[in-house]
Amino acid sequence: MKKIVLVGNDREESTVLKHLQNSSKYEIRKAKSLEKAEKIIGTLNPDFVLCSGKLNIDEEGNYVLEIN
Repeated sequence: MKKIVLVGNDREESTVLKHLQNSSKYEIRKAKSLEKAEKIIGTLNPDFVLCSGKLNIDEEGNYVLEIN
């Protein structure tokens, strides 16, 4: 079983994601904050972590993901 963690507060779910949630091959957990995501990732050890948010560049030129 593949383990997936979704990070962010995006309510819109795609058809593919709904299909994955109904499959017995995947365990999907959702986290609306980075703090909760860290706890889930630490205990679950997921195969994938998917994030929703805005990708920006900070003052130093680094990419920053702003979680919705």
